[in-house]
Amino acid sequence: MSRVYGDVASILDDLDKKKGSIKSLTFGSTSTGSEHKKQVYALVCETLKYREVLNEIINNTPLSEQLNQKQMSGTRQMLSILLYEFLFSPKADAGQGLKSIQGSGKVKKMIAECQTQITSCLARIKIRKKARTSRDLLPDHVKNAARLPRYVRVNTVRTTVDRVVEHLKSKGLQLLEGTHQLPEDDRKSFCFDEHIENLLLLPTNFDLHDDPFLLEGMFIIQDKASCMPSFILSPPAESHVIDACAAPGNKTTHLSSSMRNTGRIFAFEKDKRRSMILQKMLMMKDIDVIVDNFLKSDPTDEKFAQVEYVLVDPSCSGSGIVNRLDYLYAAPASTENEGIVEDNNRLESLAAFQLEAVLHAMKFPSVKRVVYSTCSIHQRENEDVVQSILKGCGGEFKLAPALPTWHRRGLPLFDGCEMLVRTDAKEDRTNGFFVSHFERTHPVQKRELPAKKETPSKKEGLSKKETPSKKEQPMKRKEAASHKRQREVDVSETREEKKEEEKEGEEKDRGEKSEERKKKQKTEKEKTVQQSPVSKNKKKNKNKIKQAIRR
Repeated sequence: MSRVYGDVASILDDLDKKKGSIKSLTFGSTSTGSEHKKQVYALVCETLKYREVLNEIINNTPLSEQLNQKQMSGTRQMLSILLYEFLFSPKADAGQGLKSIQGSGKVKKMIAECQTQITSCLARIKIRKKARTSRDLLPDHVKNAARLPRYVRVNTVRTTVDRVVEHLKSKGLQLLEGTHQLPEDDRKSFCFDEHIENLLLLPTNFDLHDDPFLLEGMFIIQDKASCMPSFILSPPAESHVIDACAAPGNKTTHLSSSMRNTGRIFAFEKDKRRSMILQKMLMMKDIDVIVDNFLKSDPTDEKFAQVEYVLVDPSCSGSGIVNRLDYLYAAPASTENEGIVEDNNRLESLAAFQLEAVLHAMKFPSVKRVVYSTCSIHQRENEDVVQSILKGCGGEFKLAPALPTWHRRGLPLFDGCEMLVRTDAKEDRTNGFFVSHFERTHPVQKRELPAKKETPSKKEGLSKKETPSKKEQPMKRKEAASHKRQREVDVSETREEKKEEEKEGEEKDRGEKSEERKKKQKTEKEKTVQQSPVSKNKKKNKNKIKQAIRR
């Protein structure tokens, strides 16, 4: 039996066990040979599309009994794969019958033994469902699934648009000039998007998983709706920006492209594993990855003093995402809201978190504009959250126009909804999305950073409220040490000055005392000379001696 069939059967088992998505299990598997990953991927998708019909045929023919009698565990997946090849593959349509199945083996032998019953069962199913072709047998959620173009955004930090265009042409695609519409059945063309700059539309199934331009980050596979939040925010060069929920990094790199890889972007991601993926993707000089919860960030922190733009794209229900292949192996149940069942408690929890994240973004003192977006179609996560934001921000922010050339707007629930952006997967050929744009009502005033508090004395101590956190303690100790060194320097200088003054005073006192002593000695000598009788007699004797000599 073909190795391809074995790989497909293994992936189908893993999908039933919810071990991953079709793409991750196919292209991320080391067991699947790289030379036939595309073939495996296509066969997985096609088998899943016809799974309902294939199961009905197995259950209503002798195949089911053979599986039970022979206790062939794990064979049902293989039987579904080979039945697809026998009944619905291009080779089957060409009338090749059993030759449509590669190789040989016990499962192929089972199909050969029940060939007549299988074809009869298929005919009855077609009659019952009034199906003219095999495609008419597909369930509605598969037939009506939106077929979206493959969107590729050029990363202008790494390359140019012209270079990417030439690269796509070298892969056999032709650029459609003068149009922004790519026909759904066109497999050989591409064109530029009408609303988002540097965004290209490629054929739906155009394979890029091993393209060198993709691997080197020259272009990024990113849905059109996902490009809208960063494009609407469009911070200018040299700006300081916060991406509050950055992983996996597509919107962050889009912001960097808008800023021409200048300024500074603070990319928050609290999950360590996702932050590692983010760091690998964001190899750009203007991006700082912060592994922390955005809600725990301090808006008054000096490093955020120049932040003027914030993008908040928080966790949401993901109810607008339709380009995943999940619909192939998990058909959604029928409900009032576009066939999507959501737990109300989960929606309430998500909405509370989304509101808190946006209001926290508005606390940064220099912020001028904030963009809030979700990949949800639910009013509870979109218009309701926006209403709560406008009430909770105290009038400091208001709704601003977003993507003026876009036609689909928010639900008409309150004044300003016409400035909100919504997308519809079926009509707009992009994922379901919601974007809102807020701007500050008054110009930002330059605010001084808060003054540093003096360290309390040991006698006063620290109250519980004043006790610094573990993160603040090293900084507090550093400030205290700096203040202590400065005080010691001041005291030392004061002592030196005092010594100099004392020395000068002492020298002056010594000089004055010396003068006083000299004067005193002279005075005393004069008094002594005047008062002494001996000195008078000596003087008389000297005069007598002089007179005698003259004679």
